[in-house]
Amino acid sequence: MPFGHYTPEVNRALGARYRYLMSVNPGYWDGASVMIPRMLIFNGVPLDMYRLYLTGAGEFDPILTAVTADGSISDSVRFRIEKGVVPRNVELLAVSGASSGKPYDSNPAVDEIMVRDGFLTLDLKKHRDRFFGADRNVIAYALITRSNGTIRYLSRGVMHWIADPAAGPVLRLQSR
Repeated sequence: MPFGHYTPEVNRALGARYRYLMSVNPGYWDGASVMIPRMLIFNGVPLDMYRLYLTGAGEFDPILTAVTADGSISDSVRFRIEKGVVPRNVELLAVSGASSGKPYDSNPAVDEIMVRDGFLTLDLKKHRDRFFGADRNVIAYALITRSNGTIRYLSRGVMHWIADPAAGPVLRLQSR
């Protein structure tokens, strides 16, 4: 998909026609979804990041399942807690860099998360405004935690829009 961007409608239409779709979502494929995450290789990202990613595949056992449709538009995103306890040190790992400009950058998401009644709610707009800037309308990400030098994916990779992708950038013509 162009730039890895999609909507639930695009997923349904293409998923009915094609067996697999490639995304730029971080994380590992669950074997069931039509969306296959793809690890993009960027210049300047330490090779250790990719090593950690590859060696972590065997331990991929997410505890969170997105309830908010993948590719949908929403300020807040809900995840069902499938098992276990949500760690205190949750981070949002984004494919494209936040204000740091570094790809595969992660930032703490603790202040943007609320856990209640078996669900985790992420205020994605608040996280975007804090780490990406208000002009960012889409984020491909996974919720992760880090311990002992390894990354543990708490969710599979998803992408959510904060503003309607159909609106697009506004082109303003200047008259002479």
